Amino acid sequence: MKKVGSFLKEKRLSLGFSLELVSEKTNVGLMIIKKIEEGEPVPFLAEVHLKGFIRNFCEVYGVDEKEALSLYEDEVSLARAKLVEQNSILTLKEKTKMSRQDENKETMFRFMNFVGKRFAYFRKYFIFIVIAILILGLSLSLFFFYRNASVKETEVSKEDENKETYKMNSVEASFDLKVMDTVRIFFNSKYYVFAFRDYREKTIFFTVDTFSYQLDEDKTANIDMDGDGTNDLLVNFKKGNGDLVYIYFKLLDVSAIDYDNLWETAQKILVGYDYTLLSYKDKEPINVYIKATKLSSYISYIVDGSRQGNLTLSPGKDISIYADDALEISIGNYKSVRMFVNQIPLNLSLDHDKFSLTKVIKWVKDPNNETKSNLVIKDYVEKTD
Repeated sequence: MKKVGSFLKEKRLSLGFSLELVSEKTNVGLMIIKKIEEGEPVPFLAEVHLKGFIRNFCEVYGVDEKEALSLYEDEVSLARAKLVEQNSILTLKEKTKMSRQDENKETMFRFMNFVGKRFAYFRKYFIFIVIAILILGLSLSLFFFYRNASVKETEVSKEDENKETYKMNSVEASFDLKVMDTVRIFFNSKYYVFAFRDYREKTIFFTVDTFSYQLDEDKTANIDMDGDGTNDLLVNFKKGNGDLVYIYFKLLDVSAIDYDNLWETAQKILVGYDYTLLSYKDKEPINVYIKATKLSSYISYIVDGSRQGNLTLSPGKDISIYADDALEISIGNYKSVRMFVNQIPLNLSLDHDKFSLTKVIKWVKDPNNETKSNLVIKDYVEKTD
């Protein structure tokens, strides 16, 4: 039987019309025209619209639309008859399948009835057996769950035990680090965390806060920590003994503070034996800046009760030391140094010929409000001959 699509295609070709021309004249898409001519279904196209397209094609081709629509109706009728026949075959198969399922159900019912009769004696114990099996299964599940959780907790705690955190309390410092160790770096009134992640094939992998880096041995990394477009931190390393890596840090742009000008213009605070430098403040890092002037000065310090350091400052040299809670610092030849605590200049002129000065600078809670703190300086002098 001739199909309407073939009929329309023959008429179009006999007239020498291209698909593009027909699409332009009828405002019907090329893809729809192709599918109609090939007898393929057009998705989401209602029958009324399809008949309308056929009438448009007949008008363009100059043929009787009744002949084309008659072919379309015959084609639809044939398709519906095939669908009814297929549904009849499918229904027969489903009935056969349901019959087999009924036979299987009947067989299973007979089997269960047989089992029930044979084990009627044990029915009254059945519920207890089921409960016992459930309790046993639950007990085993809990046992393995807590066992695995214990193992994971032990592994994490061992990792935490091996992990160490260091503080960089000056402009430059070096540390022997192992994988997972961290270094807290104070820069521009904020702490940044350097985390040593891995060492592979003469390359270290590390993060600074949320940013990841890798560095080859004998190379130098310059890192912008605060995102202002300038490099703030220099990092390089050497492989140490065992699993240790010797990592060197240096701050490149410590501060824009002009301490020399501040010393000349600001009032200097004469600190007594127990002096409160800052009152009723939110706790912030302690920053001590020292610069030697006419004579060299020997500096030793203890940061937060644990980390120690010592050095000699020659004239014109300076150092910045940072702490979270407390800083104990001893200064030799202290009359020849300029000292600032959190950018406040201190007057260190005392009436002694030769001496070293020791200051303990620490935060203590405000007695009237525990959410605030006072920065206290306890001062004493050790006289030397």
